[in-house]
Amino acid sequence: MTPQNIISQIESMFGRQPEAYMIRLMNDGLIEMASKKQEYLVSATTDLETKKRWYALDDQVIDVVKVEILDANSRYVRIP
Repeated sequence: MTPQNIISQIESMFGRQPEAYMIRLMNDGLIEMASKKQEYLVSATTDLETKKRWYALDDQVIDVVKVEILDANSRYVRIP
């Protein structure tokens, strides 16, 4: 979606608006999206398979923060 599409949708709903107001609305939206993106964190678990070295990640994964494996003593061991 381009800024022009956003502006045209707002103008069709609320009529013509000042340019400074439209830019402020878009900037506020971008700041809100950026803050949510930085704070969004999801945890996932999977079972290990024998003789499998590589595991597939979901397409939405951006960054892996840590990997831990549950050992025989029921403790999590962090993998560097």
